[in-house]
Amino acid sequence: MAQEIQSRTQKHTKPPKKEASSSTKSKNKSRKGSFFLLSIALIIIAGIGGSMIGYGVIGDQNPSDVFKLETWTHLYALIFG
Repeated sequence: MAQEIQSRTQKHTKPPKKEASSSTKSKNKSRKGSFFLLSIALIIIAGIGGSMIGYGVIGDQNPSDVFKLETWTHLYALIFG
């Protein structure tokens, strides 16, 4: 009976966790860094694309005018002026 209880408890115990090696840690940091940079790049691309679509399609203007300083100074003047 005691052996049966001991064998049951041994089946349910978890093995000790292995410590991550330095190469695994550096891979995780590299992945997190790559994910962060990719996220920032996609946010910038989405912002530029959205501005061009909004100004070109909805505003019936030339989409490349989004990159002109005069457009943004006019927008600033409309909002804050």
